[in-house]
Amino acid sequence: RSGMGKVYDAQGKLNEALGCHQAVLQLGIALEDCALQAAGHNDLGDVHYGLRDFRQALTSYQCAWPLLTEDDVDGRAVALQGMADSYFCLGDYVQAAEYYQQLLDFAESEGDLPASHITAACLGLGHTCHRLGDDAQAADHFERAMEFADINEEEDAPELASLAAGHAYYMMHEIDKALAYYQRTHVLASVNGSIIGQCQALACIANCWYASEHFTAAAKYYKRALRLAESQLPPDAWGGDPAGNDNVVLALVHSVLQHHQCVHSGSSDDELLCTIHVYVWGFVAMLMNCAAVTDTSVLPEGFISTAT
Repeated sequence: RSGMGKVYDAQGKLNEALGCHQAVLQLGIALEDCALQAAGHNDLGDVHYGLRDFRQALTSYQCAWPLLTEDDVDGRAVALQGMADSYFCLGDYVQAAEYYQQLLDFAESEGDLPASHITAACLGLGHTCHRLGDDAQAADHFERAMEFADINEEEDAPELASLAAGHAYYMMHEIDKALAYYQRTHVLASVNGSIIGQCQALACIANCWYASEHFTAAAKYYKRALRLAESQLPPDAWGGDPAGNDNVVLALVHSVLQHHQCVHSGSSDDELLCTIHVYVWGFVAMLMNCAAVTDTSVLPEGFISTAT
């Protein structure tokens, strides 16, 4: 049943997985098998986390911890990371930082663990430091995560760490460093074939140019992000080139919102559009505030032009 539960996990059938893992836990209790019980609790924690029931996920990982033997290094790493991630999602950043640090110390002391646990701990520490208002420390953790991910040739972690480092430097108004990391992120996302990653990186690069008051360059990169986002929509959703000029791009903002339901529910396209929505408003504000809009009729309802 445990194996079947993991199959359901991989297929995204989390409710079915939940039933399988609960059966394994009950079997472990009946057999008085602590190892089986610990594995069951960890697996249940993963499923509850996937279902965004972070409180129950935390409880499951906490139940697993005292049942894990010292030689079960994988199980202990899963429980530590699970508790750290759960605390983070519950908004308890101090506790999250404590458990990410425990995970980092444990992963560095255990040669048998995958190096990805070190990367995950550094990323987690970076995010908690950011939430606690220490972006300088966050940047250090993100750069360390990037270093480990590069050395161990992890697939997605270098891109995530690079993007996060860019965010940290952007928050500290170190725009040149932020720009360098965002440009690196774009290269990594392109190599990985990640449309979402490329759009995020392009929009962040645009934010840097905007912060530096290079408005033409900012507009160029915002438009590249929008064009890339548009390419993921159904081909019959658009006519002509909607990103052909700045005013039409403003209309595209509204159209993207209107066509949000055109993509298949649950696909990566949904996540892509949500990402673009966050950044596209910055493009709109930039165009309006630098008097780039000449035809306010294309603005979505509720927008007021501040162009002079």
